[in-house]
Amino acid sequence: MTLIKTLLIQIFIAVSVTLVCWISHFYRFPQHEVPMLVLGSGIILGSLYRMGYQVIPALFVGLFVCHFQLFDYRFLVSFWLSGSMLFSGWLSLLYVRHFFSDELIDRPVYNYLHFYVAAILVAPISNLLLDIPLVFLIDRMDILEDIRLLIFSYTLGQALGALVFAPAIILFGQQYHLRYAYADFSSVRMEKVIWLVTALLLVLLTLTLGEYYSFAGLLDAELLLFPMIIWSALRLGVVFTNIAVAIISYTVFTFHFFGLAGTSGYMNVPQVLGMLLLIITLAVLGQLVAAATLERRKKELMLEKTALHDPITGLANVLYLRKSMEEVSQINQPLENSHMLGYISICNYEALLQGYGIEARNALYCQFGGFLQFETGSEIKIYRVSGPVFALLLENNSDEQALKFMHHLSDRINQFNFIWDEHPFHINAVSSLVPVNYTSGELHGPIEHASALVENAYKLGHIGRVIVNDKDNNKAHRKVRADWLGKINEALAKEQFILVGQPIVPIDTSAGRSARFSFEILLRLQGTDGELEMPDDFIPYAESFNLMPIVDRWVIRHALQWLLSDDLDLQKIGTCSINLSGQSVADPKLFSDIKKLLQEYPVPTHNICFEITETAAIANMNNATTLVTQLQELGCSVALDDFGSGLSSFEYLKKLPVNILKIDGEFIHNMPQSKTDFVIVDAIWRVAETMDLTTVAEYVESEIILNYLSKMGVNYAQGYYTGKPISLEKIQQLIDESNSSS
Repeated sequence: MTLIKTLLIQIFIAVSVTLVCWISHFYRFPQHEVPMLVLGSGIILGSLYRMGYQVIPALFVGLFVCHFQLFDYRFLVSFWLSGSMLFSGWLSLLYVRHFFSDELIDRPVYNYLHFYVAAILVAPISNLLLDIPLVFLIDRMDILEDIRLLIFSYTLGQALGALVFAPAIILFGQQYHLRYAYADFSSVRMEKVIWLVTALLLVLLTLTLGEYYSFAGLLDAELLLFPMIIWSALRLGVVFTNIAVAIISYTVFTFHFFGLAGTSGYMNVPQVLGMLLLIITLAVLGQLVAAATLERRKKELMLEKTALHDPITGLANVLYLRKSMEEVSQINQPLENSHMLGYISICNYEALLQGYGIEARNALYCQFGGFLQFETGSEIKIYRVSGPVFALLLENNSDEQALKFMHHLSDRINQFNFIWDEHPFHINAVSSLVPVNYTSGELHGPIEHASALVENAYKLGHIGRVIVNDKDNNKAHRKVRADWLGKINEALAKEQFILVGQPIVPIDTSAGRSARFSFEILLRLQGTDGELEMPDDFIPYAESFNLMPIVDRWVIRHALQWLLSDDLDLQKIGTCSINLSGQSVADPKLFSDIKKLLQEYPVPTHNICFEITETAAIANMNNATTLVTQLQELGCSVALDDFGSGLSSFEYLKKLPVNILKIDGEFIHNMPQSKTDFVIVDAIWRVAETMDLTTVAEYVESEIILNYLSKMGVNYAQGYYTGKPISLEKIQQLIDESNSSS
């Protein structure tokens, strides 16, 4: 069967080559044997690149049969012409394979440029040099005239033939879905239909009206080639564009060469060569625009993919989870089925972190994520929500099926052992199962519910169990929420919130960075047991009760009070950064309240920097833009925090006139292990440098990361390596020490 298939392919290629070579000889002037359009060069180069050396016999047979008939059955001439054309194609293939990536999609513009060298220079020139001796063998030709025709037709005629057919043959059938990065498949497919109908109408109008009207320009090169090809290049992808280039270029040249539909046929060599040069130029332009568009979409898709995936484990992150929950919530499922969120939290990861450090913790996340993927199979997607928390979506399952699955998974988790430095580490995990009923305006729906169930189960000591969404647990969930509401209100009333600070240090002190000390104000909550509650524990509940605007104003007031304390010299401070939540950014009264607080506590505004997270800014773009402008008019600076976490970060950056860009720590801490993260951070820094923005890298946890950032040119660093969060009293000591030493 394979032999028959191979034989059929060889026959098809031989017949195709014979046919296109025979067609090419219609594109020649009377009394001359050299065609002005060599379509066979494209077939040869495309077939060799697509299928390899095994097609050489078929190509040679096809070329020989054609030449043998056209040159009055002269064996030597036919053999020479066929061999020289095939040899030039083989040289081009060697060049192409040496410089091309394995896939044209990898580096589109780079690969296209090398393809042009092969198609426009290597193949035509090598073929020309091999065929010049034939001029002396074909005695019926004018030698000087034929040398001139050889030179021009082999450089332009072969070039156009290669540009028309080779890319289309190479790319046809390749599934390069990156070309759909900006539009869904159905809309692009409809646009292709519109493109084809438009092109067909132009051809039909020219055929029917061109002979009677002087505007046969309906099919003029500029009116058809340029707009149609550029439309395709910008919107319809590299594969479709190359096929469009093949069809349009061939059609336009044919119309003008033969004087069809009212076009003026070109009856002399200079005019034909000029038309060839024009069509080649526009074909190259269209192909390069398509390649550049593909390259840009590929980079943006990589950024989008990174924004939706956890850089440590490679799993989908919480943004992806929320997006998935919103999508499945809109799907109508049978009444007996529902969509369920499985939520898994590792309870004892802190012991591993304290005993072995961050590297072991990250390895645990990777191994545990891989374990969950293996246990659940490819049909169920695993998400890393945050820290030691993972989730999965069970779509269209009955409650009984979902619970049975989670119990089985919990049993398998209880058997999982993490090995680090040859020491086993047993995992203690609690799981919960809640229904998914999610909308985009609901930031903490099922996730908050599942988290509350897990937290309550952990406090009750229910390790290794699956907590389901029954009536008792709904009560537990409501109790947890009520407890947190009470804690937050009590903390506001009794001053139980605590401010701490984390240093923001200049990376390159030799670059003239200010010696004044900069830091970020962070919030903690004093627990009943004396331990400090972290923001991840209480902020989700403060947001769900819409208390964050009150909390933010508390932070601003107390930070300004501390800055005006007698023991603090503001001349020694660079900037004090204060975070604003998404709810505060959306509050139209926030600016007036900040202005009143600054009047009450007259801290120099150049010492104050307000930080707005990228996700908060995107969710409230109009309010955020207005707020940023108003704060800057007061003299405050504004930082865009967690930059890079959104789906279209660079697009939104153009709309927000911020002063400082804080690069999302998820990209920073994994730079030494991830080339992708390094490239993303470098791209963010370059954009910030172009826009004259100060850059701050978050999550700087090692000297290696700091060295990377220093070589890159990032301005400031913030993280556990440069300084952990400490009390404001210790921040004051650092301010005094840093200035006395400088």
